[in-house]
Amino acid sequence: MSGSLEAKVLLAKAPRVGVGIIITKGDQVLLLRRKNVHGAGSWSTPGGHLDFGESPEACAIREAKEETNVTLSNVRFRAVTNDFFAAEGKHYITLWLEGEYAGGEPTVNAAYEMAEVGWFAWDTLPEPLFLPLQQLLDGNHYPPERALPLAAQALNAEGRQLWDQKAAFWDTLHGDEGNAFHRRLVAPAVERLLALQPGERVLDVACGNGVMARRLAVMGGRVTAVDFSPALIEKAQQRGQPAGEPIQYGVVDATDEEALAALGEGQFEAIVCTMALMDMPVIAPLYRAVRRLLAENGRFVFATAHPAFNSTNPVFVAEMSDQGGQLVTTTAVKINAYLSIPPVKAAGAVGEPTPHTYYHRPLHQLLGEAFAAGLVLDALEEPAFTAEDADRQQPLSWSSLWQIPPVLVGRLIRGRKTCTPMKSTPTRSL
Repeated sequence: MSGSLEAKVLLAKAPRVGVGIIITKGDQVLLLRRKNVHGAGSWSTPGGHLDFGESPEACAIREAKEETNVTLSNVRFRAVTNDFFAAEGKHYITLWLEGEYAGGEPTVNAAYEMAEVGWFAWDTLPEPLFLPLQQLLDGNHYPPERALPLAAQALNAEGRQLWDQKAAFWDTLHGDEGNAFHRRLVAPAVERLLALQPGERVLDVACGNGVMARRLAVMGGRVTAVDFSPALIEKAQQRGQPAGEPIQYGVVDATDEEALAALGEGQFEAIVCTMALMDMPVIAPLYRAVRRLLAENGRFVFATAHPAFNSTNPVFVAEMSDQGGQLVTTTAVKINAYLSIPPVKAAGAVGEPTPHTYYHRPLHQLLGEAFAAGLVLDALEEPAFTAEDADRQQPLSWSSLWQIPPVLVGRLIRGRKTCTPMKSTPTRSL
């Protein structure tokens, strides 16, 4: 083979450079459906080939305008994916950038290559997704950082905005010591499993308006309390504390492993997270951070909505029957799904101004992520109301279901990191 012919063959087989651009507007992302090109029928972001002498940022801006008539702002680098299309015999190195929507009505400008275009919420993306986009969302990218996948980042940012909006409502609801649900079910079980000793350093993750943090300070703990909502931290600080050493409050995201670890690796004898795991799009970063933050004999106590009974789909029911001449009302909870339930927006309390997203995880996922991070479960409680708590005026409430626990409280300690999380049928990679 001549040198020039060999060079041409090698050039034809060499990977090409593509640019993908994630365009966001609030909690939505702009996608288009491809046709007459590789990946036809799949959904992708705008993007295209990098021209000779062109910067990736300029390419992203050009392709977005050419394909969809959309203009961008704040364009920045995100990641690189290595994308091999075996069936088509194509190989691309895709440079991923992201930017905010600045203007323009999305339209199908490149009619030969795209069938339709539109905005989609991160938790309801259409399928199938274009291979490079799926790789990016799955975390198969360079650099192989432990940053959140892009969809989870968007969901988390939306959650922070919603909690900031309703911080005043939740602060009023819980007050200084928490609502009845917290005082009756959550706090007693958490305190039993935590067994806090005076002088111990304790971290309260996702502390809200500081109810648990204040209680831990009264118990003698040296408390650091963090939340991803600046508005909630402000409410916590405004409430002060009745006793104990001054609480150190800070704005830290529970899904940011490095930000949590920066609070002091190996410095905490105790860590708590109460009724917040179900609000997080991912929990693995928190578990990994917990293992790094805990002292040698430290423990992590979590309280969460019970995934078997009090997740995103319980239905309260009541039946009346004649039992030996007596009319008896029986209450129950009806569950129609457990292993695979997609994220859903719901109200956390009656009168809540803005619902937020709940993330259901069956037990093997909830605990499997902890085991994969090197944590070991050594105690578990399932708090429930008692018959004495029943409110006859509200039979369709948790206080009338004393045989069914709405809360799961567990204690995790450091173990050897030797296992991987168990998996069930996924609903969507976040």
